[in-house]
Amino acid sequence: MGTLAADADVRVVAELASWAPPSVAAELAAHPHAEVRRAVAADERAPPAVLAALLIGEGLPPARWCPVCEREETPFVHEPRCPRPDRDLLPGASCDGSHRSTAHGIREMALRNLATPACAVVRFADPPSVPLRRSLAARPDLPAEVYGRLAVDPVPGIRADLAGNPAIDTALMRASADDRDHDVRRGLAHNPRVPLDVLVRPA
Repeated sequence: MGTLAADADVRVVAELASWAPPSVAAELAAHPHAEVRRAVAADERAPPAVLAALLIGEGLPPARWCPVCEREETPFVHEPRCPRPDRDLLPGASCDGSHRSTAHGIREMALRNLATPACAVVRFADPPSVPLRRSLAARPDLPAEVYGRLAVDPVPGIRADLAGNPAIDTALMRASADDRDHDVRRGLAHNPRVPLDVLVRPA
């Protein structure tokens, strides 16, 4: 496993990082390539403190490369209608020297990872990132106050994801049942803990 962790092909190292045991994950969290760090952020066996560091962006040396800057001169943004067929970057992938899009991916993976401590994720319950708040809305381990903030989020998709989360309390479920957006009510309809009177009450 040590040989794979030092492989010259970043794709090999990232594949290892996505499931590595705690000691290896802790080592790979400081890998110079941001894509390897993104894979560690998704690893449910990674140490919670390491996942928190990846999420917050503190306590680790800065990454030196990402999938964008290893191929393109920065600053660079991959346009959705890129005319070059040889580019396999995702639309919108960008790097200005801070590995912006991959850093965002690291945070998103860490927020989805239930091994990341709840105390580290709660700071992402507020704007500006919609994808990060959506990842947060599905977590089962947040304080009630954070669920309450997400329940009044201006983005319907976030409220919909929250409505389908069995961890929210009955009061939030009832509030979701009265939400003006039908996607929120649809999300609630998939929640297995919805009170019976909310399921069958007359329109």
